[in-house]
Formats: sequence, C-alpha cells, structure tokens
Amino acid sequence: MAAVFPSAQWLKLLEDKLNNDVHYPCLMKELDPFSPEAPLLFLNGPLTGTSGPTVGRFVVCGKSRATGLWAESNCGGF
Repeated sequence: MAAVFPSAQWLKLLEDKLNNDVHYPCLMKELDPFSPEAPLLFLNGPLTGTSGPTVGRFVVCGKSRATGLWAESNCGGF
C-alpha cells in the first residue's frame, strides 16, 4: 500500500531531494567552508509568491565549520 503524504510533506521531500542532489556531492573533506569553491545555496520552495500560509520560507545550505558536514537553516514567515 502506498503512503499518503499531505502536500506540505511532499514539498519538504522535494526540497530535501534538491538540496541533496545539488549540495551533497560538493562536500569533500578537504573543502574549506569559506573558500570560493564551497557552495552556498539559497533555495526557496515551489509555492513561494503564492497566497498560501507559510509559503514565504527559504533554506540556506552550506558546509559547516563546526562539523565539516552539511549545515542548513530555514527562515521565513510564520
């Protein structure tokens, strides 16, 4: 039986998939988080600009100085 996800969960899965496909392959151990080669992604959701609740949010992804792994922050309206 297939799982049924509410639309907000589908959008989160889509956003996470995009982050993983674009950013994760660039996270090499020797990459300095502050180097020009280190990716810093600013990603918004597919519903940004529409009149729904909580659609004005975005995510910033980069390499963490503390762990050397993925760092992500989510920001936006209510």
